[in-house]
Amino acid sequence: MSTISITVVGPEDSRSVDLPSDAPLNQLLPDLVELVGAEEVAQDKESEATMWSLAPASGRPLPPASSLRSSGILEGATLYLSPWREKDPKPSPASNGDKLSPPQRTRAALPQRMSLSRRLTATVKALVESPSIDDQLSPAYDFRNQPEPEGAEAKELSLPVAGPTPAALTKLRTPPPSQRARHKWRSTNYLEQLEASIASPRLRRCATIAVVSPKGGVGKTTTTALLGTLLALLRRDRVVAIDTNPDYGSLGRVLAPGQTICVDDVLERLGDSQLSLTALDAQLGRAPHGLMVLPAPTDPSRMQKLDYPSYVEVIERLKDFVGIVVLDCGTGLQDAAARAAMATCDQLVLVTDSEPAAASLVAEAAVLLGKARKPITLVVNKMPHSGSSLDLERFCRFVPHAHGMCVLPSEPEAAARLATAEFSWRDAPESLQRACRELAVALISDWRRLGLTL
Repeated sequence: MSTISITVVGPEDSRSVDLPSDAPLNQLLPDLVELVGAEEVAQDKESEATMWSLAPASGRPLPPASSLRSSGILEGATLYLSPWREKDPKPSPASNGDKLSPPQRTRAALPQRMSLSRRLTATVKALVESPSIDDQLSPAYDFRNQPEPEGAEAKELSLPVAGPTPAALTKLRTPPPSQRARHKWRSTNYLEQLEASIASPRLRRCATIAVVSPKGGVGKTTTTALLGTLLALLRRDRVVAIDTNPDYGSLGRVLAPGQTICVDDVLERLGDSQLSLTALDAQLGRAPHGLMVLPAPTDPSRMQKLDYPSYVEVIERLKDFVGIVVLDCGTGLQDAAARAAMATCDQLVLVTDSEPAAASLVAEAAVLLGKARKPITLVVNKMPHSGSSLDLERFCRFVPHAHGMCVLPSEPEAAARLATAEFSWRDAPESLQRACRELAVALISDWRRLGLTL
């Protein structure tokens, strides 16, 4: 019997388990309730299967009669076990309705990091075991296993009835053992799992992320550049980074030093109803990995002309042309540009460095930003590999409403290459590769709850 390794998060605990991939969920629920469910409910053996449900991060419960395989659950996925309440579904793990701390919410959104021994075991099993027909046909390509939209979602999407895909009509070919082993080894690699989580969600509309901080020098522009270039590298969407710092913003100098067309120039052209995608492309700078860049002007007279409505118009108009917008804000959270960014964004990334003085200002600013009612993800930048004086646990207690927290390591050489427009993810340190991918996954895991994805 084939198994799938997943992480199950319940009200009392979370466990990494190997579950039969073809067994109905209602047969697995009683044991899972005993492992991670609430003790007082778990004692009711007769009603476990009907009282509890498993759900992915999207929050929609899996059908009790379905299996993990037929539901499209992949190796390393995280599922949430909760009491079944038809009119009161379990909130997203990134929402404020749970009791998790920001780091715990982020960990819940990340794929399971398998140990070397478990990866080797899974690879050897793929090498020696004969694959079943289901192993050769991924649920992602089988039209029979595609979930059907229900209720308001179905009306909003107005999707036609899907027919079989070319893959569903192709003769199945049994891959050789060596190919199965290589695929299993790659699919259980943590970075590969993170990249799959970043690349797979399909956007329904533009996702806008504002990177903010009340403290200068903590790495807002660096975080914007790292996040933007990574999303441009791993996703098919068109990604644009906009400098919304009205006081000599440096995003353009970092990512596209030769770019001379700025926010105010594009604002004039956006009024043209005949503006085409190709014409817009010609106005935007190019950064590593295809990230598009729109710098802020550095001439004081031009800076003064850009008010709140101007920034809102630029951001909203660009959202009609691209899939993801990343906004690099200045330190003045009450400035017109920052207010426009917070009004138009879907998510906020609040940045501090590893110094307690900066973190205290960020915790204070988080209270103000909470009034914008936008999900906040904390980023602790420039974290030394050892010897930090910042107590992360205590810091999170002052920002309990944050939807997540990620720590970016201090990598001076990579930062220097980024500052001189010589950065490439191919040469980035592994610690930075992992941390930035975790930040992207933490943000993307919230897109379904925000109505951004299909």
